[in-house]
Amino acid sequence: MDIKGAVLAVHVVLSTRRIQYAVGGRYAIEVLYSTGPDGPDYDTPLNTLTVFVDCEKEYVVNALINSNQPFGLTSVMGLVYDPDVEYISADPIYIEVLQSQRDPYYFPWISWAPKLRRPINSILDIYVLHPQVFVIIMARLWNFTPRESDAMRYLADVRLLLRWLAQESLEIDFASYRGAPKPNLLRTFGSLYALHDDVRELLRNTMKPADLVLARDFDLYF
Repeated sequence: MDIKGAVLAVHVVLSTRRIQYAVGGRYAIEVLYSTGPDGPDYDTPLNTLTVFVDCEKEYVVNALINSNQPFGLTSVMGLVYDPDVEYISADPIYIEVLQSQRDPYYFPWISWAPKLRRPINSILDIYVLHPQVFVIIMARLWNFTPRESDAMRYLADVRLLLRWLAQESLEIDFASYRGAPKPNLLRTFGSLYALHDDVRELLRNTMKPADLVLARDFDLYF
């Protein structure tokens, strides 16, 4: 599987169509933690690429399918990237396209969300959601997913993003999340604070004191 090839192909197609996007998910976290000029290693075991967009999801999917890049649709996985264009192999890269402002997550407007440019090879940078907002998205996914296995995966991503923020001495930026109302976001972080001891300590280091108080004692203030 070649997730870096999938990232390159998505970037080429969306940039050509002038579709603003940002990469999210675990691959984006690996890019953030990578210190080399070429991003994460090619042999990463990841098989899902998450892309956030503002425009209609169907428009983005059709743009990818109708390009000259090896994208295809499957009945089981949906949109995939597979260099073996004649058939879908046993391990294609699943392309997860998430649209802003849709219920129940209400992801922020990607065109307004802060992003970081990160290299994935010697000539190309991609746009990754800034962890100050990215962590809010992953917390929302953790909060709303109905599957326990997905919730554990999202929680692991939240921990990694909070550690990155703590290392960089940065705080969660609720003001830049142009999506769900701030009280709804604080409620999500209040749940994280109440349920997970290790996350509680990370939140103390990455939330503004006033936001932490509101999240921790949400029922008293709202």
